Amino acid sequence: MVAGDRLDFQLFVLKRMIGGDEQIDAALAELGVTRAEMRDVGERVSAGLDLRQGTMTLANVKKLAGEPDGEERCWTNGESGTALFYHFPMWPEFDFKVVGRDGDGLWIDDGFVRCENSEVPHVESPESLQPWKHLVDEVRERFGPLQEGDMWPPYEQYETERRDADGVLRRHIFQFSWGLLQRASVH
Repeated sequence: MVAGDRLDFQLFVLKRMIGGDEQIDAALAELGVTRAEMRDVGERVSAGLDLRQGTMTLANVKKLAGEPDGEERCWTNGESGTALFYHFPMWPEFDFKVVGRDGDGLWIDDGFVRCENSEVPHVESPESLQPWKHLVDEVRERFGPLQEGDMWPPYEQYETERRDADGVLRRHIFQFSWGLLQRASVH
């Protein structure tokens, strides 16, 4: 892998997405990459980040993804740190944010955030939510409260009950990876 390869880091993010197979396949086709190539690149990036050792740092992210498009001081999960922002063409409305804590730069938070110039799409019902267009907090604000379901980072599942147009109570399940909606289903 070439140092600072933004495409490889994007493929790492894509590989760890769960629940959005149609979007992933379309993204891979657009990038001209197979699932096997994505898997191989994802494993190389994981190794470069020391993912299995739990010692991922911002220095490793910069080495693998290159210089960020933005960087700022932040406060996350009760710790002060630095946030790096990477813009990927696959998700034009969002930046991918990686936060490292002060001192050792250990990766403590991550996920997609909406770009400042991007508006939240207006939706009337959970059925009209589109994959890769909404963040967890946006869905929570519009259709919450949400109850947690399966959770294993970067995957999150939430659900809620709402009455449909006919007054029937329906259970809605929302699946996210890196905080970005992958799938919404009604039961």
